[in-house]
Amino acid sequence: MTPELAGRISRCEWALSLTQPWAWLVVSRPGDHWKNIENRKKGFSHKSFRGDFFVHAAKKCTRQDYADCIDWCSARFGFDFHKEVPGRLSLEKGCIIGIANIYDVVPPTSTPDDPPSWHMEDQYGFLLRDRAEVPFVGCLGMLGFWRVRPGIKESLEFCVRQEPLT
Repeated sequence: MTPELAGRISRCEWALSLTQPWAWLVVSRPGDHWKNIENRKKGFSHKSFRGDFFVHAAKKCTRQDYADCIDWCSARFGFDFHKEVPGRLSLEKGCIIGIANIYDVVPPTSTPDDPPSWHMEDQYGFLLRDRAEVPFVGCLGMLGFWRVRPGIKESLEFCVRQEPLT
């Protein structure tokens, strides 16, 4: 773990729950353009949020949730995501799995210029950068952005101290 990532983890206060495998797609391959946009419906109230947030993998991931995600990705990008994404039962759930930074938001019906586009045109697209995995820390999530409870922060910071810095 780099000192920069350790610092981001210690400063981060917010989390957003995502259903698997969407959460995995955000943090799994940060050097690629994998899931560099998080989509939220028009009624989502945190459109002004900018900065780091923890990626929380929601506890629930039904077969249908998983299949819908894989099918959407495969159709959108033209290759078989079944070969890229871990199986539904092997994905971490009910825990913080990563960190990302929201640097801008695109409104519904506009598409960012950065292909491949993960933006769903009928939703707000939160543009993501600096995506990374963090040590998994189990916790319950909530809808929308939620403030990470002190005990969870302490667990994350403890895990960071145990990881060798690179």
